[in-house]
Formats: sequence, structure tokens, C-alpha cells
Amino acid sequence: MTKKLTSALLIVAMIAAMIPFSVSASAQIPAFTRFATTETSVYAGDEIIFTLSTVEAVNHIFAEIDGERVNAVVQTHPAPAAGTRNWTLTFTPEESQTVTVHANIANAVRGAATFAIPVTVEGALPGVININSVRRSVSGAIFAGDALTFTIVTSNAVEYVFTEVAGRWVRAVLGQTASNGDKTWELIVRPAETQTLTIYANNEFVRGAVRNNQYVEIQQIPFFTDVLRPFERTYLYRHGRFEFASSVNMGGSTYRNAMRFRFASSSFDMHTDQWGRFNLNRNYSIINGTFGRIDGTGRVNGTLIFIGDGEEIARFTVRADDMPMEISVNVIGVTQLRIEVRIPNSTNTSFAFANVTIR
Repeated sequence: MTKKLTSALLIVAMIAAMIPFSVSASAQIPAFTRFATTETSVYAGDEIIFTLSTVEAVNHIFAEIDGERVNAVVQTHPAPAAGTRNWTLTFTPEESQTVTVHANIANAVRGAATFAIPVTVEGALPGVININSVRRSVSGAIFAGDALTFTIVTSNAVEYVFTEVAGRWVRAVLGQTASNGDKTWELIVRPAETQTLTIYANNEFVRGAVRNNQYVEIQQIPFFTDVLRPFERTYLYRHGRFEFASSVNMGGSTYRNAMRFRFASSSFDMHTDQWGRFNLNRNYSIINGTFGRIDGTGRVNGTLIFIGDGEEIARFTVRADDMPMEISVNVIGVTQLRIEVRIPNSTNTSFAFANVTIR
């Protein structure tokens, strides 16, 4: 994408007379000349690097470009010749101009040695590149972290396709090239918030000259307890039951939007399972949450089981002293879902499935 034009500036003459300051002879500054170069075209926004060489006494080189001072940087690799110092001066011109390079010695000479470098910026970009079409894999709701795939078709001249997400550049992967030269690219991003993605198509000469904007709206993943209620559940007198809870504590942390499975050992309730049954109506694809034993309750193992349309689809077990575990369950195509916790024997304890989201 970035074209680097490198011009070597070498010492060709030394100022014969002493500089009219009280400085030693070693503080002389050379004049500069410019090597001829085969690089003839510079386009607006191209990065240009000039390489310079001076006597070692020179400790400051700069140029004024577009009203701003740009300082050269000392280069140590490869090692300079004895008694000399190598520099690079980098800038990105937007228009034709003459760049005056100044060489200084601190506390002695201020801009005593200068060299003018004419830079011609071409007005037209070479070649023609196009983004012919952009299609995306998700047409409905997109949630934070979802993988969003863009299929992009460009002209043959395109060498790079990329976008910026959360301050980082993401490059597309080249797929097939059609008989007419059109290229197909796949760009996969995982946006965390609503934004407009700018998709760039570049070749080595063009810097962002062709682009396509795609608006991506990110929806908040709903909590299970906000969108679904059990149409049937265990509720045995005042003891064991399945219920929703606004918050629970597990492993020393507080969790929200929880399903709580309470067990009791009494003459009224000797059950070892608590459950709730929900109608998903095949509208959802994945459930995420955290499962664990509620702090301060009986220390037993617990198993969380998901039964979809009469068939077990997942189970997770935490031991009495385990930390809560994060789980994910695929519920694509499920109409009726039963969420159940089982314990090995009747006792006073409670488990929770918390921070539960569904989409």
C-alpha cells in the first residue's frame, strides 16, 4: 500500500573556510547532493524516505514540510563510515513542493548547511481498481462478538482488502479469481459495538482510494429471565423449588439474572431434582451462563441438564468445592426446553444458573 521512495544523499564537498563561530574545525558541515533515482512517480499520501550522510559533528537534521518541522532520525544499521553519521527523513507529501533540508550543530550553527530537494507529486492515480459488490453473512440481528463475514468482489488490480475494527486492521483473505479477472475476498470481523465499517480496496499505488461503507448495528444479548418464563416448574410447598432470582453469590462473586434450584431435606420434600420447562418455539440458537453451588448452602455435587424436546442435549457437573463454570448450550431447532439440576441425595442446598443470556 505504501510506496517508499529512497534517495541517497552523500557528502561531496566540505566547506573550505571556517564557519564564523568559535567552533573547532571538526564542526564543519558538508554540502549535499542527490543521487539520480529510477523512481519517478510520487502520488499524494505516498511515504517518502530520504537517506542522508553527514560528518559526525552534525547532530540535528530537519525539514519544514507543510508548515511543520519534520526531524530526521539517526540510523545505526548498517554502521556508518568512520567519521560520518547516517540519517533518514520520512514524510508523506500531498502536493508538489521543494523540501529544504537543514543540517545543524548544537550551540554552534543554525541551519548553516541546507539542501533543496524538489518533489513532484503526480495528480492522477495509476490504474483502475473497484469494489464491485459486498455481501454479508448475517442479515438479521447481530450481537457483540458474533462472527460477521463479508464476501467482497473486486477488480483484478486489487491487491489488498481490509477494514479497521476497534483500532486494529483486519485483512481479508483472497479466495477465487474468476475468468474475467474479478477477485473474491472473505473478510471476517467480530464487532463489539454498533459502527460503520469502512472496507478498503488497495493496490501498491492506491492508498484507500476505493472504499465501501457498511453500517453494522450491534444488539444487546437479552437475558434469559427477561424474555422467557417457565410454563411449568417444580414448586413443592415452602422448601424445594425452581425460581428466578435477581442475584446470587457463587464462589465469592455476585451474579445476576439467575435461575435458582433450591433443595430441602424434610418430610415434605425429599426430591433430588428441580427443574423448569420453557417454550423456545425454535426462536433461539444458543444459551450462555454460569453454573455453580450457591455460597453458604449444603456441600454436595450438582449436575445441570438440558433436555430439548424430550432428548438430553447437554449436561454439566460441578463438585461441592468447585468454582462456578461458564457454559454454552446449542438450542437450535428446540421447541420445548427443560432445564434441570440433580443432586445425589436429598439435602439442604442450592445451585444457580446465572448471568444467563439467550439468542
